[in-house]
Amino acid sequence: MKSITYEWLAGWWDGEGTIGIIRENRVKNKSGARYVAYMSVSNTHLPIMLELAKFFDKSLQTEKGFGPKAKTQYRLQLRGGSIDKHLPLMLPHLRVKRQQAEEVLRFREVRSKQTPGKRMDPQIDEESRRLWEELRTLNMRGVREHSCQ
Repeated sequence: MKSITYEWLAGWWDGEGTIGIIRENRVKNKSGARYVAYMSVSNTHLPIMLELAKFFDKSLQTEKGFGPKAKTQYRLQLRGGSIDKHLPLMLPHLRVKRQQAEEVLRFREVRSKQTPGKRMDPQIDEESRRLWEELRTLNMRGVREHSCQ
């Protein structure tokens, strides 16, 4: 395979990937939740997934499919600094998941204003919750109207 480009990655993520925010329940937090941005992509073709893992300097997770004929899925997940490094370079080339990418980058910007080790600022926490809900709606399965740009 030729070297991976951000244009190619954008197309791959548009077709095979997910860009979003997960909500982790936390008893310790006043809000009861912690929000984390992520990007993941899964596929059954091990050679391409190994190439992606090498490009991002990450390891793959292996998930066995259900049923006797199910193929093994390989999953790559990015969080934190990996998103900050790669998503802005993919953004200009994304078509299907552009809005999700913009919201995740907005989320990362909002979260960067939080002082590490301090109690979560209520405004930052509320904005994080709002962005999580927005991305949850954008990433819902099923039929909905799309606009081509």
